[in-house]
Amino acid sequence: MKLLAVDFDGTVFFPGEGGYRVQDVEAIKRFQQDGNLVGLNTGRALHFTEHFEKVDCPIDFDFYICSSGAQLADANEISWKEARIDFETVRTLSDTFKDVMQVFIAGGMYYTLSDGPNPFFDNPVASLEVLADKSFAGMSFEPDTNEEALEIHKKIQSMNLDVVSQVNHTSVDLSPPGINKGTGLQEMAAYLNVPMKNVFAVGDGDNDAPAIQAAALGFAITAGSSFLKKCADYTVESTAQAIELIEKLGTQDY
Repeated sequence: MKLLAVDFDGTVFFPGEGGYRVQDVEAIKRFQQDGNLVGLNTGRALHFTEHFEKVDCPIDFDFYICSSGAQLADANEISWKEARIDFETVRTLSDTFKDVMQVFIAGGMYYTLSDGPNPFFDNPVASLEVLADKSFAGMSFEPDTNEEALEIHKKIQSMNLDVVSQVNHTSVDLSPPGINKGTGLQEMAAYLNVPMKNVFAVGDGDNDAPAIQAAALGFAITAGSSFLKKCADYTVESTAQAIELIEKLGTQDY
């Protein structure tokens, strides 16, 4: 049995194209029918899976690695592990970048530090203090450009806080210490009793690099980041092409 972890945005879901690509969906279903597992490995919260119905998700995922590895859940979206960021760390970061849009994954829900609703994320709050009693699985900053995101990332790294910072296009995603998409993938493989030699990953952003490197073979989407393509074993046009390569390679040593 093989295990394939796929990123969501820009890997299996493309808003500019109307959502999911037919060839990806068909390849994923075929791969599952052959006795393999396919799951999400995303920076988004597990709560985000509730939005799938709104975008007509045609895929039945076998597992969920969410919040960049901080939330791990089974096929029924029942979480069996959640790592946390200390609230004082969250507060320090929030105060430091108070002029940048902030999104929190707290208590299993999305919250936006904003004076008005966000078109995608739920629950705008005017003050971080109203979330002080909740556990934080992650947070992100949402500047306008990749250049701004890189500057925020560099600043966070210089602060020596107990948190993992990763750039994802125009976002800066923050995870609990020692947590990333790679650690999440390793834990999920162990949970499902799949040896790492049979584990594969595909993504498009910098934050997918730990998963790409942890997998037996990692695939970067052609339209993805230059950094990820340097980390990957293969560059592919689509998730469907990645699956075709996995099937073609069979059980050989990678």
